[in-house]
Amino acid sequence: MQQEFYEPRLVGRIQMDEAKFSRRPGTEDPRSRIIWVVGMIEETTRRAYVFMVRNRQKATINSLIEAHIEPGSTILHDGWKGYAKIPTGYQSIRVMHQDQNSENHTSYIEGLWSELRAFVQSSYSGGLVERNVDRIIMEGIWRRDIRRRNLALMQQVNELADIIRNY
Repeated sequence: MQQEFYEPRLVGRIQMDEAKFSRRPGTEDPRSRIIWVVGMIEETTRRAYVFMVRNRQKATINSLIEAHIEPGSTILHDGWKGYAKIPTGYQSIRVMHQDQNSENHTSYIEGLWSELRAFVQSSYSGGLVERNVDRIIMEGIWRRDIRRRNLALMQQVNELADIIRNY
């Protein structure tokens, strides 16, 4: 299931990456369900979208790009084969992880994965459960956005109420 967000498209320089989350963190148990998440973050505003996906193949990546990134934007990625031949109208820049200090980097999206993993580990010690992983990841993104924007408490409560009401 792919979680849809009805937000304005990202525009400009967009960092994209995919991350693997597991129901049982820190285990190689074959019964442990792997959950793939694709993320994109706008460099100028740090606005981020994340999507649970069944796979990270080219068709999946391209559909997310077309649905959530404004044409003419530049997509920075790690060179995973799913980014090969991104849709026409987008610029593609492959970033090498060892070049993270250059102008072209994926540090923001990698930082987002670190924040989400830390949130899951501290808040959900049992790990992710397939039936609620989308809610857990949405909560992690929401908490990140609240910290980033430093909203007043009442605004935070109102935003949470809207999320719950619209879910």
